[in-house]
Amino acid sequence: AFEVKDEGINEAINEGIIKCDAIAIKVSDESDDFTIDFLGLDNSNRLPRYTYYQRDV
Repeated sequence: AFEVKDEGINEAINEGIIKCDAIAIKVSDESDDFTIDFLGLDNSNRLPRYTYYQRDV
């Protein structure tokens, strides 16, 4: 599971306003963090990159 510190982004994803349309990229071998790019629903407006923190659920 992944989480973002920006709750607004979480809400937007849950409500379908933003979709994650990118592969998670591992930042380093020493870290379990990932960066994920978000695209708007029209696939044109690229939103800021967010760092996701992998955590067990």
